[in-house]
Amino acid sequence: MTFLLPGLFLLLLGAGNIVVGNYKAEQYKQVVANLGSPELPPVLQKASPLRRIRIAKLTESRTYQRRKTAVARLDFYLLVTFGGQVFASLSLPFLLVGLAIRILGDREPLPA
Repeated sequence: MTFLLPGLFLLLLGAGNIVVGNYKAEQYKQVVANLGSPELPPVLQKASPLRRIRIAKLTESRTYQRRKTAVARLDFYLLVTFGGQVFASLSLPFLLVGLAIRILGDREPLPA
């Protein structure tokens, strides 16, 4: 049980991360596609930081900020998916060692 329990935990954690990460990443891919191009509006490219804050109320700059946030969240959920794959991969050695110990431990020694 020393190796089986951590192996099962990592497998479940990895599977959960993969499912949630893929689901949310697909949602944010659609959001990014709907928000349009990633270019910074020309008005914001030439503006000072203080002016950027004032211009942020414009629809064009809001769309840019929303897209930037959506891309960041998409990257996060892609990272969650990758982490799930790592956890699932790490669970396999634990499960194999745990099963080997369990199978070999259940054998009775042969009488001499």
